[in-house]
Amino acid sequence: MTTGNEDGADETAGIARDLENLERRYGALEDSVRYLKLGFDAFVVGFIALALWGAFIGNAGLLALAIALLALCGIIALLGPFSVSPCLRGARWIDVVGWEPPGVLGLSVKRSEAMAVEDMIAERRRRLALLQEVPSGPPRPPDGESG
Repeated sequence: MTTGNEDGADETAGIARDLENLERRYGALEDSVRYLKLGFDAFVVGFIALALWGAFIGNAGLLALAIALLALCGIIALLGPFSVSPCLRGARWIDVVGWEPPGVLGLSVKRSEAMAVEDMIAERRRRLALLQEVPSGPPRPPDGESG
């Protein structure tokens, strides 16, 4: 038979494991954002090089194309997180990484994976703080009652 202390310790250990896994998942999402931004930066550098090459060889069409692509990149950089869905108000780049388009599998999701993971982390931290704050063991009867 297990005591209240063991059950509380098991629950605390389980929540701590869940919290560690969720923090690792959020870290993976942050890494994906870094890769997304790095790839985006590579495109911008490529378009700048294309514009410079067009100017160097005197090809106005190539220069115009490169400038148009750079302008498009600028618009995407400004509107990127908000373009995923109008229901993701205050969206961030991390929301872009874990977002599913509306209607996939018949669902219309109004939250990104990052938002869900953030909520789960906050809930686990609250629960862990409660478990560590409350003295473990069997509940004591209120004062004034005798058994």
